[in-house]
Amino acid sequence: MGRRSRPVNGAKNGRSFRPIRGIISLPLVVCLSAVLWSACREGPAEQKEIRLGLLAILQGVPRDTSGIPSVHGAELAVKTVNESGGVMLDGTPHRVVLVVKDYEDRADSATSVARALINQERIDALIGPQFSRHAIPVSVVAENARIPMVSPLSSSPATTEGKEFVFRLAFLDAVQGAVMGRFAVEELEASRAAVLYDISTAYGRNLAAVFRESFEQHGGRIVAFESYTRDQPLDYRELLARIGRTTPDVLYLPNDTERVAAQIRQAREQGLDITILGGDTWDMESFKLMPETNGSFMTHQWHPALDTREARDFVARYRKEYDETPKVTAAMTYDAVMLLVDVIERKGRKDADTIRAGLVEVEDFTGASGTIRFHGSPDPERAVIISKLENGKSKLYRIVDPE
Repeated sequence: MGRRSRPVNGAKNGRSFRPIRGIISLPLVVCLSAVLWSACREGPAEQKEIRLGLLAILQGVPRDTSGIPSVHGAELAVKTVNESGGVMLDGTPHRVVLVVKDYEDRADSATSVARALINQERIDALIGPQFSRHAIPVSVVAENARIPMVSPLSSSPATTEGKEFVFRLAFLDAVQGAVMGRFAVEELEASRAAVLYDISTAYGRNLAAVFRESFEQHGGRIVAFESYTRDQPLDYRELLARIGRTTPDVLYLPNDTERVAAQIRQAREQGLDITILGGDTWDMESFKLMPETNGSFMTHQWHPALDTREARDFVARYRKEYDETPKVTAAMTYDAVMLLVDVIERKGRKDADTIRAGLVEVEDFTGASGTIRFHGSPDPERAVIISKLENGKSKLYRIVDPE
C-alpha cells in the first residue's frame, strides 16, 4: 500500500415544570401517599446502562505514560456522552458506565482481569489493552467470550488476526515501520542505519523487521541489528558500543518508553551523536523534556497540534478538565469510547453481535485522532503522524496519508 505525505507548518433538551399552587385535597394526599409508599417498597426504577470495561495499568512506569491517560481519555468521553443525555435505545436513554480495572504489566494479569470484567462486571464491550504484549492474549479471551474489544493502541497484526470481535484503532506495525524506513532514507538522507529492539515482544520484532526491509528497499544499509529481552537490566552500553563501531547515520529504537529513555541517555553518554528514530510507544510529552532526545523523530497515531475541529475541541476540554496536555493514549482511548457509543446508537442495540457488525461497517467516523475507516476489516485505515522532538518541544513534522 503506497502512501503520500505532506509537511506540516508549526508543525437533550431539558424541560422545566411549573409547580401547582393552591390547596391539595385530602383524597389527593392519600393518593400521593399510596404512590410514594409503593415506590419506596419497590425501590427506584433501574436505570438503563451501557457498560464499557477499560483495562489500564495503574502501577509502575506505565501508570503515568499509559494508564492514567487512558482513564482520563475514557472518563472525558463518558462525561461528554452522559451530559448530552446518554445513548438513546428504543426511545430510552442509557447512561454509559465506565468500569476501570488495573492490572500488572504481565500477560497473565491482563487476561485474568479481562475475564473479571467480562464475567463479573457484565460489560457490553472491552477497551484496551494498549500494549500489544497484553492485547494479543486478551484478544483471545474477548474472542472466546464473543465480547467486542477495541484496543486503542495495539499495532501488532496478531491482536486482530483471525478474530471477529476484536478491533484496533492504531495503524499496523507494518505501516509505521515502512513509513519510518522510507523517511530515514528519503527525508533524512541516511544511508546507514542501526536497530536496537526488544526481541521478547511481538511489537519490537515486527517493527524492527519492517523497518529493516523498508530501509534496505529504499537504498539504505542496515549496519547493526542488535536485540535484548525485557527481563534484562536497563544497561545497554555494551550493545550501544557495538552499534557505535558500525558508524550508523540513524539509530532505530522501536521500544517502550522506559527502555528507550535509558537507551538514549546511554547512547549520548557514549558519544553517539546521531539521529534517533522511534515508534508509537514513545511518550512524546515526557521525551520532549529530555535534552538527549533533541532532534529525534517518531511515528505516532496522533499529535496534540493536529489541526482539526475534533482534535482542537478535545485538547481544549482535556486541558480544562485535567490541566495538562493530553497524551496520545488519552486521545486514542477517548476515540475508542466515542466510536463504540456511535456504533451502539446508530445500530439501536447493544448486544455483542450488533456492535461487532456496526464496527465492521464504520467508514467515516471522525474523532479527536482523525478519521477512522474499517472497510470491513478490524484494522483501520488512517494517517501516520511523524513528530520531531526539538528544543524541549514536540512538533508535528509530517502527516503521511494512506493512498
